[in-house]
Parts: sequence; structure tokens; C-alpha cells
Amino acid sequence: MLDRRAIGRVLQDRIAAELVALRGDAAGLPRGAWAETMELGAGLGVDSLEMMALAGAVNELFHVHDCGVEDMLLARRCFGDWVELVRQACGRVGARIGFRSSGSTGSPKRCSHGLQALAAEAAEHLGRMRPARIFAAVPGHHIYGFIFTALMPSLAGCEVVDLRAGLPDPAAFRAGDLIVAFPDYWRFLARSYAYLPAVTGVTSAAPMQAGLAREISARGLRLIEIYGASETAGIGWRDDADAPFVVLDRWRVGCAPVGPGVLRLIDGDGNHADTQDEVSMEGDRAFRLLGRLDGAVQVGGINVYPARVAARLQGHALISEARVGLDDGGAGGHLAAVLVPADRGADLVALRGEMEAWIAAHFSAAERPRRLVFARGGEVEFKKGVLNRK
Repeated sequence: MLDRRAIGRVLQDRIAAELVALRGDAAGLPRGAWAETMELGAGLGVDSLEMMALAGAVNELFHVHDCGVEDMLLARRCFGDWVELVRQACGRVGARIGFRSSGSTGSPKRCSHGLQALAAEAAEHLGRMRPARIFAAVPGHHIYGFIFTALMPSLAGCEVVDLRAGLPDPAAFRAGDLIVAFPDYWRFLARSYAYLPAVTGVTSAAPMQAGLAREISARGLRLIEIYGASETAGIGWRDDADAPFVVLDRWRVGCAPVGPGVLRLIDGDGNHADTQDEVSMEGDRAFRLLGRLDGAVQVGGINVYPARVAARLQGHALISEARVGLDDGGAGGHLAAVLVPADRGADLVALRGEMEAWIAAHFSAAERPRRLVFARGGEVEFKKGVLNRK
């Protein structure tokens, strides 16, 4: 189900991400694909504490403990040995894969899925896309990348080219290629290429702006959008930005009411998944998204909760009221904040400088409002969570 090359790619991405989180940057990590003969200690400069963190991260992702060999992650220090341990864990009946949902102002969740169910989704996408080669701009240790850049090429036996290493010449693409990316990367490609190759692309991990999707499709590339989440895996797909999503074949739509606007999906094993957004059904198996149920928005593929950001801003002594949402003028989908000064006669130039410095020091990159609007009254408002300027 997962070949060694796919396991190696996912394992490398997970180890690299954990080391970046521990060290704060990617300095010292080898470029390109890691050889199975590489010693983790010498090759990555890993000390004993880091080794424990890496073993824990790999165990969490691949459920190595389910086959009772998790202790070998510390006993064996060769990258190829870890690939083999993961192969054993993934080869057992009932194997599971554990992902973490994105989080910024909310806490990431641990989400576990049966490997067989994820493979069924990959097989369904494979039948729809039939890639000859896969060009990947996404990491393999997140659920979207795992399905499309590990499971799909393992099933299809096709080559994977890492787009994160650099932007290829568009002439390098040929019929049958599949580009796996996310909305910000598609925006980058649309601006970087004078023309887009007439191949197939897939996008997920964050909402796709309809205008960008139409622009890409008008330039000859078939763009397929996947709707899902770490908690649910893929739920629906569409290849037209103006069309509703269609429920993936592996799901049937539940009949029992779950909540207002919540769609419950049930697979062949009786497992269920509920949409993370409010939806509106069109027919038996098509739906449109109406908005997040938890009030989150996505910035760079990370869940951010504007209400929580606003509450922290409003807690500042210089601010009496704060409202936060997506910026309708921002190309990257960043947050904007409307701030009402506690002192209505405050020098707004000085206040802006102080608030920008405070925000930079107290918020992560994803939750940091990039546009600050100071309002004396109600001349600026948000509609459906998006900043609208009157």
C-alpha cells in the first residue's frame, strides 16, 4: 500500500518539521532526499533529547506502537531502519495514521485514520486524475499531502517531483502530470508563469478563492478542489469554482440530523465524519459551503479564530474595542483589525506604531493582523467575517 520511497518522503518531512519546531529553523538539515544509509545522529546533528522528540513524533504519525516496536526507534539510529519500522507498522491489518490538525489561536487536535480508508480515498482520486507524474508543493506528513503524494503514487507507481525545491520551467510539464498544491502556491504560480501548463492541478488545505480558481482554469489547467479536514479526510470535490462540491464515492450521506447545516458522512465500515463547516445540500450528494461552524478562518492553511484575536487586542490598555476578520483586499488572505482607541483624541500615528510593535511581539504570523484600521465610530464593518470598507 505504501512503498519505501513514499514512506521515506513522509518520514523525512515529519522529522524535518519536528527539528524545525525544536530548533527554530532548518539550518543544518540535508537538502534533497535522504539516503537510507544516513545516520540520524551524525547526518542531522541530533542529540539524545532531540532523538526522543523525533521518535515520539514518528510514533504518533505512524502508530509504530501498535506493532510493539516503538522502542526500536531509539535503539536504531539509521534512517533506513526507521523506514523499515514504519513499513512494518503500516503493513499490519488495521494500521492507522495519526495527523495533527492545524492550529494557531486554537489548539491542534490529534486525528487518527485507518490507513485502508485513506487508501480508498487515494484510489478514488486516482481514478479521476490518473497522473503520470506528481509534482508536490505540500509536505507528506499532513493528511492532504499524505493522500496525494504518498498513497496515490504508491498505488499508481508514478514518480513524485518535489516542487518545494524550486520552480520548474513550465515547459517541463507534460500531459498526464498532476500538480498538488494549496491556494497560496496556486496564486504564486499564476503570477510567476506567463502561461500555465495544460495539466491537472489539485488544491486543498485552505479555501480557494473563486476568482483565482477561474483565472487558473481559464488558462488551460484543470483545477480540482478537495474539501475536507484533518479530522475527516476528504469529503467532497469539484472542478468548477461555481459548482457545488460532490460527496466522494466512499461516503454515504447520513439521514439522522446532527445539527443545523452539519453534514454527516458514513463510510462502509460505519465510521462517520461531520463537516467542519455549515453546508447547504443541493440534491442528494452535492453541497455548498456556508461558513465555519467554529468561527475559524484559514490563513496560510492554519486555523485562526478572529474572535480570540479580537479579545486579546481589546485587552490592550490603549484599545476600547476591536473587531477582527479576513481582509478583502489582501492577496494572501491575512487578517485585518478594526481598532477603536480608548482615548478618542489619541495621536493615531503613534498609536499605530505602538500597536504594530505589540502585535508583532504577541501574535504568531498567521494570527497577526496585517492591516490595522483605526475607527472613531462605525465607518468600517465586517460582513460574514470579511473586512468591508464603506
